Amino acid sequence: MNFRIYCTLISLLLISTLTAQKKKEVAFGKPSQEELFMKTYPDDPEAAAVELYSQGKVSVILNEHRYLQIKKVVHKKIKVLNVDRFKGATIEIPYYKEGKSGMVVKDIKAVTHYNGTMTYVSGKDIFTKDPYENWRFETFTFPNVKNGSILEYTYTVESPYFHTYEWEFQGDYPTIYSEFISEIPGNYTYRIGLFGGRKLDTHDTSVKKNCFSVDGYGDAADCTYEFYVMNNVPAFKEEDFMLARENYIARVKYELKESFDFQGKRTKHTKEWRDVDKEFRTDKAMGRQLKSKSFFGNQLPENIQTISDPLEKAKAVYYFIQDHYTWNGKYRIFSDIDVKKAFNTGSGNLAEINLSLINALRAAGLEDTQLVLSATREAGIPNQLFPVLTEFNYVMAWLKIGDNEYYLDAADKYTPFGIVPFRALNSVGRIMDFKNGSYWHPITPHKKNVIFVNSVLTIDGDGLVTGKVGEQHMGYFGRTKRFDIGSATKDDYTGEKEQLHETLEVSNLEIENFKDLEKNLKETYDIEMEAELIGNDFYLPTFFLLEYLNENPFKLESRDYLVEMGYPMIYTYLARFTLDESLSVKTLPTNKTLKLPDDAGICSVVYNEADGVIGVRLNFKLNQHEFSPEYYDALKDFFSKTVQITTKEPIVISK
Repeated sequence: MNFRIYCTLISLLLISTLTAQKKKEVAFGKPSQEELFMKTYPDDPEAAAVELYSQGKVSVILNEHRYLQIKKVVHKKIKVLNVDRFKGATIEIPYYKEGKSGMVVKDIKAVTHYNGTMTYVSGKDIFTKDPYENWRFETFTFPNVKNGSILEYTYTVESPYFHTYEWEFQGDYPTIYSEFISEIPGNYTYRIGLFGGRKLDTHDTSVKKNCFSVDGYGDAADCTYEFYVMNNVPAFKEEDFMLARENYIARVKYELKESFDFQGKRTKHTKEWRDVDKEFRTDKAMGRQLKSKSFFGNQLPENIQTISDPLEKAKAVYYFIQDHYTWNGKYRIFSDIDVKKAFNTGSGNLAEINLSLINALRAAGLEDTQLVLSATREAGIPNQLFPVLTEFNYVMAWLKIGDNEYYLDAADKYTPFGIVPFRALNSVGRIMDFKNGSYWHPITPHKKNVIFVNSVLTIDGDGLVTGKVGEQHMGYFGRTKRFDIGSATKDDYTGEKEQLHETLEVSNLEIENFKDLEKNLKETYDIEMEAELIGNDFYLPTFFLLEYLNENPFKLESRDYLVEMGYPMIYTYLARFTLDESLSVKTLPTNKTLKLPDDAGICSVVYNEADGVIGVRLNFKLNQHEFSPEYYDALKDFFSKTVQITTKEPIVISK
């Protein structure tokens, strides 16, 4: 075979403003004087460390067993600026292993540079961890780490897996210089995507002649040479209310599109969705498991089949499957799926439970029920340009009744019909309609998510607060409450409530609608607590029963990625305090109304007092669940002022 005839330029899915930059030549073990004497990093003075140099290089080799492999060589240098806050002294190198085959990590070298000395990591201090099925980590810890140390390491990974690889330009610490090089023979064609929104400083593409050959297979192959550089990349700082880190960090990812073997045979790796649809229809692990309609028709109780209203019938089927199964915590969406066996044991993985649900809905006459492929929030949003099945790790059911559509997941015991579990709120899912062709469909959260707290309390002359409290939780808040209640004993759950205030005691707790997921979860209980006495005044923390809104989750100076709250929310908090005759109100906090731009959210608090009775009403509402980075300052200020209201503005009562 002549490799040259297959030298196709890699197709790029990226747009960048680029400038020429020469490749840095950096020798291992020889940091520069500038690096050694560096004390701070001006672009991020608070950084605990800075990545001085980061290089990855990928090429194709013929290993000692004459198998083609992807070879990736990594070289990094990290400057430690504040050892007390530095968390990166331990390095974990992940690699995939199936039995004796799979990836191999080799040639690990690591050294700590400090004050003119070099302390190497010994081979006996490199350990292999095996925490997950088929995934391992080569792990080591740098010795002698101090302020001013430079941690340098290099390693090689050889992999038989050509389908995907990537390079991250951004990490937990700011990076001064990061480069990635790929030299791939022309018989491999990749799609390349640049993620994270940052532009490359350099991107050079060329054809490298005669870069790879195999004895007995004609001329040497030409390679496509790609050279990428990013300079002065800020640290990626994680915060609450974000989707997977992979959605936002600066990285380049290669997906194998097609390849040619030594005889010139073409293999298409990146398929169209119509190809995937066809495979799924006959796939033993997934498609064939959707052909158990008659089996599940025999399992459904007779009273379900007699329900005439389609929605009520769908709910009955859903709760039957949900109640029957116990989820074993595994996903297994492409293997180890047997719906009949799982049903008979009453335990199954995610796919087995939700494929059972699809079969049961169809058996009940609800034919417009489809399989959904999606991904959890932690897994990243799936690529919508072409199928990358490894990006999916979740399966749900999708049901259409008239003009209404419902996502269904029966694996979670506490999730009501029609609500997507929080873990699966990840933008889009692929509806696998095998008759008409699969398509993307947005995954939207349940809209009505409410916490309602109403307390009727009295305060005696000694500052003892007693009374009754009623709570209601609905939507995602109801699911969370049910999980908390179901995961603890009654005493433990009561004890968790008592953590809201150091003197709080809770008694006579009653819970309603714990198992009826169609209704609001209700709690009633009695409380007793002591107001704080300072001088001759009692200080009453007005919102001591509020489990949320007591800390601002937004702490960064700025944020350049989406704020994803998951779902819209409403908190309503009512309190009525009746004072003993010996007491009087000294200070009531002022009424306030806070608003986010564009009617995205509001917080209002109203206080009133008459005839020894204090009334308080707090309303907090977020109408949106997603906020662009431009909203960050306003959102941070909104939460900061809300937390000020709920934690820093007590009612003051005089004896």
